[in-house]
This record gives sequence, C-alpha cells and structure tokens, in this order.
Amino acid sequence: MSIAGYFLSSDFRRSVEREQSKSRIRVDKRTLIIGLVAFITFCLSMSFGMRAAGDVGLTFQNGAKLVLWTGVAVWSLFEWRVIVPLLLQPAGYILSFLGIYAASSALWSPVPLYTMGSALGWISYLGLACLAIRYVECDGIFAALFWSLFTFIAISLSLHFIIPDAVWLAPSDVENVYRFVGLTDHPNNFGHLAGLYLVVASACASRNIISMKSAMLHGVIGITALILSGDRTIGLALLMITFIVAVRHSSIARYIAYAAGLTTSIILLFYASGMGPDIQGLMESVSRTGHANEILTLTGRTEIWSAAIDRISEKPIFGWGFNGTEQLMVASAPLRFFGNPVNAHEMFLQIALSLGIVGLIPGLALVTLPILSYVRNPKFDRDMIVGLVVLNGLTEADIFATPVLSGFIFFWLLLFDGAPSPSLIYHKEA
Repeated sequence: MSIAGYFLSSDFRRSVEREQSKSRIRVDKRTLIIGLVAFITFCLSMSFGMRAAGDVGLTFQNGAKLVLWTGVAVWSLFEWRVIVPLLLQPAGYILSFLGIYAASSALWSPVPLYTMGSALGWISYLGLACLAIRYVECDGIFAALFWSLFTFIAISLSLHFIIPDAVWLAPSDVENVYRFVGLTDHPNNFGHLAGLYLVVASACASRNIISMKSAMLHGVIGITALILSGDRTIGLALLMITFIVAVRHSSIARYIAYAAGLTTSIILLFYASGMGPDIQGLMESVSRTGHANEILTLTGRTEIWSAAIDRISEKPIFGWGFNGTEQLMVASAPLRFFGNPVNAHEMFLQIALSLGIVGLIPGLALVTLPILSYVRNPKFDRDMIVGLVVLNGLTEADIFATPVLSGFIFFWLLLFDGAPSPSLIYHKEA
C-alpha cells in the first residue's frame, strides 16, 4: 500500500480517532451532575447586592441563572429517553404540566421574558432532577448538597471576621437587632439555607454519609447560623418538622406528643377562664419591633396575603403569569408591610396569583403526594427535607416563585421516591 493510500484508509482514521479519544479530557455524566448540583447550591445562592423591589431586568445574577438553566434544558432535550420514563408517575405528570403551563403563561404575563425565564428554571431543575436519579447514586447527591451547603455557611460565618459590615444587616426603623446575611442578600435567605443545611445533615447522618459525632458538630454550626440570621419562620418550621417526623418514627416521641398535647390543653383551659400571664406583654418581648402586632400579623404577612387575594380575584382562572407578579405586588403592598413584597409570601397564594385556579389545583396535589407518602411509607430523609420545604411554604413563596435550590431538591426527592421502575435509578453495578 502506498503512503497516500494508507492515510486515506480506514485503518489510519481509526488509529487517529483512538489517539484523539485518549488525549481528550472526558467528564462523565455523574461528575457533571454532581458539579451542577454543587454550583446551584453554592454559586446560585450567593448574592452581590439586593436588587430594587420589582426590578426584573437582566443582571449578572439572574443572567448566570439563565445561562445555566438554558444549558441544562438543552441537555435534558438530548436525554429525553432517560427523562420521559421517570416522569411517568403522579409527581412527574404534575411537575411537567406546571412547567409547560408556566411557560405558556408568558403569553399573558405583564413581564413575558421574565416569566419565560422563570419557567425555564422550573423545567431545567425538573430535567436535572431526572438526570440525577438516573446517573448519580442517591448518597452522591446528598453528599454534594451537604458539603456545598457547609462550605457556603462556613465561608459566610468566616467573613464576619474579615468584612463584618458586608455580612450583617444593620438595625432599621422597624427592627432593633443586627441580622446575619452572609453571602446572601437577606437574612431570611441565609436562614433558609441554614435550615436546609440542618435537615440535609440529618439525612446524611441517617444514611451513614457522615458520622453521628460529625452530625452533632454540623448541627451546632447550622443552629448558630440560623440564630444569627434571626429567621424565626424557618426555625419554627424546623422544630415542627422534627417533631412531626419523630412522632412517625419513634414511640417515645409519640408519648411526648401526647403529654405536650395534654399540657397545652390545660394551659388553654386556664387562659379561657381568664387566668395566666399577660400574652400581650409576652408577644411584645419576643417581637423585633417591640409591638405585639408584629407577632399577630406574622411580621405583616397577613396584610400582604390580603393584598394578594385581592389581585387573585382580578384574574382567578389563569393568573397573572408565572413569577411575573413582582411589580404587581410591590404596587399592592400595604404600607405597614416592612418585608420584601415581591411575592405573596405563601406558596399556595403565590401559585394562585401566578397561575390561577388552573395552577393552584395541581400545586395542591403536588404537596399532597409527600404527605400521603409520610403516612403510607415514611422515610426519614425525604420526610425531613420535603416537610421543611412544605412548612416553610406556609409563610414563603418558596418552590412556586423564582426557581431555587429547594425546588430542585423537592423535585428530586419526589421523583426518586415514586420512580416507576428500579431500573430507572442509578446503580453502581450498572
């Protein structure tokens, strides 16, 4: 064979392809998904300054989210053979419908591009949840979430000693205490991440990913971060879900629950008869503003809920467009509401505001699924994490507003728990 003939031959082409494949840096799907989960947990939780209320323009932060969501969504399209079978379950049907309907709502949204971008985030996290189930073992995702959250919390706390002015929110005209924000833009966001860190740590301990001694250390770190944030709603949700899960998994906890219920009934009986300490004074002492009204209105949430209900009544069927209501709520926020009024601060009101009754019904069904699973087939890790997201959603928009980390975790746990076939889940021996 001539030299020219050899270079044109199939043998030469195969040898070149072999050499190129050896020299090419390959990143397998498992590593890529773990990297994406870590990036979403750490990088997309950071904030470089609080944007103006109602501002939905393109910034560096939401631009980074848009790029990642687009990339994951495109990858999910190529992996449709893997994703579609995992969606053939109740949670998959509901999540798929809400994603498609959210994207469709851009047609009547006051901010169609922002609505489409938010819907893209929902769809991309749904696709990533399916890919994580198929290509990564469950413990691998838990470990990625745990160590990313730990790194975020640890770096945030260490910045107190380096640039304290940047990580603390100074007292304002409505709050008389300093609150820790860390690498986020609001103490409630940091508190939310601290709560997720605590429940993910408990899940990792239950799955022997970390030791019990290590879990206790991380528990101290997480509780410290939560206290510094001053986020009482996530703290209360954390106490409630710990109690609820303990009652389901421990007979001792059930006896404690009976005793607590009896004690509470006796206390209420005394109050009904006019005996007991001054509740007004007690509420004033625990409020940040010094006014009992802060506790009675859940720091003004009841007033923002009333404003949201008024807006829902204007477009009750199809809503105003997925997550396209920030400017609407800012304009409707009562003067006495001192929080960030960009959403309804309650996930069912938020989805009714965004997607109307058409979106509210499947939203309610979606939250019903983990409640039924808790009763029929309790799992400590799923119940703790999903339960915290649901309870926190009673006072925050959470998974039904801008797509965030808790949304991805919620999707992943629900789809993993109801996978139609074990063959669709990653196995090391496969």
